[in-house]
Amino acid sequence: MKIKSIIALCLVLVLLMPSTALAALPNASFKTSTTAGYAPLKVTFTYTGGSTAGVISHIWRYGDGATCQTCWNPYHIYTKPGTYKATLTVRNASGSSTTARYIIVK
Repeated sequence: MKIKSIIALCLVLVLLMPSTALAALPNASFKTSTTAGYAPLKVTFTYTGGSTAGVISHIWRYGDGATCQTCWNPYHIYTKPGTYKATLTVRNASGSSTTARYIIVK
């Protein structure tokens, strides 16, 4: 009888809990084609976080004021010397995750 009660409770929890509560935080991993060079420096950003299924939104911030919310594998051209913190933030129903890389432009 105890096993049946546990199974019934598990079924109730699964039915009552939103499926989003079971989802993991998204993976905002990415790689860059380069991390340093001379201006104008073209950097390609490649999303490596796996499937985009369940992603509600994402945004690339290149560290110089420019952003992109519609691209997964963009490129950006840095025109001025400096150190830039490029980030990718990915959001799903469970929350958000951000990863950063530094780009050095000489």
